[in-house]
Order: sequence, then structure tokens, then C-alpha cells
Amino acid sequence: MRADKKTLKEISIFLKQKYNINFSLQRISKMLQKKFYIGMITFDGKVYQGKHDPIIPVKLFQKAQEVDNGFFIHKQQKPKKKTKPSFIFK
Repeated sequence: MRADKKTLKEISIFLKQKYNINFSLQRISKMLQKKFYIGMITFDGKVYQGKHDPIIPVKLFQKAQEVDNGFFIHKQQKPKKKTKPSFIFK
């Protein structure tokens, strides 16, 4: 779903409606970043090939990461509202 550019909120609503599962947006975001789902294990800061079968293909995982990276880059580049400084003395 994330690879299809669905927002975390849309994924959360889908999980609630289809499976009656409530996950916070932060929890969904962290789950989508775990390499465990592509058959990898992280131990002591290093990534190893796990003995378990991947749940999703590596290409799909990478595409979801690209969507997330693009979202956060786009969000950070958003122009901030200009506010007038408030002065103590006028």
C-alpha cells in the first residue's frame, strides 16, 4: 500500500476496516522500515541474512522506502509561513 503512495493514515484506516486492527501512524511507519519483512535480521547494529523466508519482495520494500523518503523530503521542503516578529518594545 505504501508503495502505491497511500498515506499512513489511509493504511491505518484500511487495517481498522478490514482486520479490526488499530495501529498508530508511528507504529505503521516503523513496521514499514523493518528489514525483517524482506528476510533480513539486524543484530548489534549490523544487518544479516535471516533464516526465515521474506514476507515481501525486496523490490516492493525498496519502493515503499522511496515513497517514504520522497514524502519526508517533500514535507521538509514545504515553505514555512512567514510570521511577523513580535517586539517587546514598539
